[in-house]
Amino acid sequence: MHPIIDLHCDTIYELTQKQSGCLRENEGHVSLAWMDKAGKVTTCFALFVDSKLGDCWQAA
Repeated sequence: MHPIIDLHCDTIYELTQKQSGCLRENEGHVSLAWMDKAGKVTTCFALFVDSKLGDCWQAA
């Protein structure tokens, strides 16, 4: 099996919008459990915090 790199960077955003599941187990394209089972070696996650929330770093 070849190592897999996944660039689904929308996973964390989708989890916040659906408010179901977590990074470990969810119904989206990427979960830590799926990565472990598939033998994935890396993935890319993106995080956006709206500046209207105040202290962005604290909110992140």
